[in-house]
Amino acid sequence: MLVIVGVVVFITFIGIGIIVPLFPFFGARIGASPETITLAVAVGAFGQLISTPYWGWLSDRIGRKPVLLLSLAGSTLANVLLAYADSLTTLLLSRLVAGLMSGIIAVAFASVADVTSGDRRAKAMGRIGACFSFGFMMGPALGGLLAGENPATTDYFGIAMMAAALDVLALLLAAVFLRETHPPEQRSQAPMFDRDLARRSLQHPVLMKMCLANLLFAGSFAVIDSMLPLFGNRVHGLTPVQIGYLFTFMGLMSTLVQAFAVGRVAARIGVFGSVTAGLALFGIGQMFIAVSESSVWMVAGGFCIAAGFAIFNAPASTIVTTAVAPAERGTVLGIFQGAGNVGRTLTPLYSGWLFTAVGPAAPFVGASLIMVPALGALWRARRAAGVTASN
Repeated sequence: MLVIVGVVVFITFIGIGIIVPLFPFFGARIGASPETITLAVAVGAFGQLISTPYWGWLSDRIGRKPVLLLSLAGSTLANVLLAYADSLTTLLLSRLVAGLMSGIIAVAFASVADVTSGDRRAKAMGRIGACFSFGFMMGPALGGLLAGENPATTDYFGIAMMAAALDVLALLLAAVFLRETHPPEQRSQAPMFDRDLARRSLQHPVLMKMCLANLLFAGSFAVIDSMLPLFGNRVHGLTPVQIGYLFTFMGLMSTLVQAFAVGRVAARIGVFGSVTAGLALFGIGQMFIAVSESSVWMVAGGFCIAAGFAIFNAPASTIVTTAVAPAERGTVLGIFQGAGNVGRTLTPLYSGWLFTAVGPAAPFVGASLIMVPALGALWRARRAAGVTASN
């Protein structure tokens, strides 16, 4: 079952990886400014913010498989809209639909949590995370090859339709081969707005602080999605295909770390130690990019960012799923992912302005600095987990 989940995730993230590095060029094609392009990124994150908790709750109620299929169908629609986008309105609509239908991450991790426990869970989540990263490695390479060296002659319609076709392939594979991991006897009967669960989640001494750490981490990561292509093009003269290769390198590094290092790191220093190392590496990588004097510095920063993401992602989800009952995993993962989507919504609102008004390096300096309060939130979560365990 984990193999099928991994394959579906891999194919889906090839499609996402095709679009993300090239999205600023989709915007520039219709005359959008850096501020407008980052606004479109924020619109997509806002869609994720309001929908991810719903997808998690729905998967707790009706099972993981149907929610995954709905999410993939919606992602297909979003990419078709992007293919036909010839105005700012259509561009924004495509990103909103993509955000609203992005339930795959929370549902995939919930599926893994359903069938694993203990040390196996961190290792399995690391491998599913590697599928995310491997897809995101292949996608930018494919997108870069399709885009070529000259943004003015790129076939943006064909690129978006390629991403849509990959979503359809993932949907068909999931429909035929994926079995349900969340049986009826374990399903929640709570209403969508379960005030008691929401209150317990927000008051939980570990979950609340992990949500804050994820909010700050995801906000920092949003700068990479929205600003790195523009930074590379403006400061170092990188072409779309070169930017695609940079994202491919980052995906490869993240894949290798998640596949071969996350389990070992978590076993040696624990899940909290892993998340701490991930946040620190991520902040260092952002600063490397900010001060980069050549593309070599960008590659070094990309490595730290990729490794930091890999070491943070799966252990953080492990901490969250371990803290709740099986019937609540999808909902709580949705809340956790929703906190990240708050960060993804907020930082693009000002990163485009910083890029234009202060300088291309400014968004990355800010993204690095917000790792400091993220580490503080994680330190408090670790202390709270120790207190909880002792009681």
